[in-house]
Amino acid sequence: MLSASSVSISTPTSLRQLWIVSPLLESLLLESKIAILPFFHMFLKCSEFFRIFVCLLLSIKRKVVSRSEKVAEKLKQKISNGEYYEAHQTYKMLYQRYCAQTRDTEGIRLLFEGATLLLENRQLESGADLALLLISHLKAHQTSISDELFGMVTKLFECLRQPNSADVGSHHIPVADSREEFLRAALKWTNIIDSQSYPYGHPQLHKMAAQAYAKEKDFIRARQHFLYVEMPEEFGVLLMAVATSEGYPGEADLFIAQAVLQLLVLKQRTYALDLYNIYTHAHPAFRDKEGPPYRDAPLLNFLWLLLLCAEKGHSEVFNCLLQYYAPAIQRDPSFQQYLAKIGEYFFGITPSQSNSGGLFGLLGGANGLLSELFEPQSSGIPISLPNQCAVVEDLD
Repeated sequence: MLSASSVSISTPTSLRQLWIVSPLLESLLLESKIAILPFFHMFLKCSEFFRIFVCLLLSIKRKVVSRSEKVAEKLKQKISNGEYYEAHQTYKMLYQRYCAQTRDTEGIRLLFEGATLLLENRQLESGADLALLLISHLKAHQTSISDELFGMVTKLFECLRQPNSADVGSHHIPVADSREEFLRAALKWTNIIDSQSYPYGHPQLHKMAAQAYAKEKDFIRARQHFLYVEMPEEFGVLLMAVATSEGYPGEADLFIAQAVLQLLVLKQRTYALDLYNIYTHAHPAFRDKEGPPYRDAPLLNFLWLLLLCAEKGHSEVFNCLLQYYAPAIQRDPSFQQYLAKIGEYFFGITPSQSNSGGLFGLLGGANGLLSELFEPQSSGIPISLPNQCAVVEDLD
């Protein structure tokens, strides 16, 4: 029979290195030498197999990482050497291989790297193809939204910016269309992930697009995306820039009117009110005037009263405003479309409830047109500048 004094146990160095024996287990071994000894010898044998298994896995991982790094370097070298077609096809082949091995994260990063390198080297068609493939992957696999992915989308959106025509290459593809297609696909991806929270796509993507387009002086596209992210100060500055560069002096009220009505269609009353106040207090045509109400700006007065009564939902007041300010409203035919939807949302008035004649008769036929505004994969509310041929006259 073994005695405690005849047994000498030292904790194996290999176990210490593999962080298998905790201090508590080590103490238990030293205090209970006889009872645990048979189990300990068995544990030693198992741990040796485990150590070999771990070493084997680490070796395989190092080889895989090393191989991936070598492939990445070869692809970069191909692009540096101008072998763009071969690089493009290799990126797609490797992506398919990663997908087959369920290495989704690596596949996404591979596409991002390839798209970025190709776009930075003016290979717009190939770069756009990989960028769209990346978004298609996110949609198909319903990949969760993350800061890393938003960073990738932002970088690719910047790389897809319209270059000089001389840099486009032999294919002469419409780069602006590819960029818009990429952005719509990214917005659709976020909508798929959470359609309740992001019915028109994630606001962060709209903010990114709005600021980028505004910086590039693409006011029309910037204006469209400002509708979907609450930034009244920046939106107001942009509207003033659009009104100054695209409109006549007498049309300054038409620009804010269109934006306010579109925000009300999106049920953004507070945002619309903030934008109205910022624009009217900053625009040179109105900032020195006392108001609201304004003495000689019926359209601005209509908007102000509409924003106030939309909070209460009084349909009678809404009807009175439409009748009283009909001449101002009719300056832009698109206003009728927006007011039809506003009547439904805020005042419970459907086209069938309105009279067939007069202004409401015109509004009644807008329901079908406006149903197209809320398709998430579309670019959103149709944007058109106020009619520059509209007659501007003192209506009060």
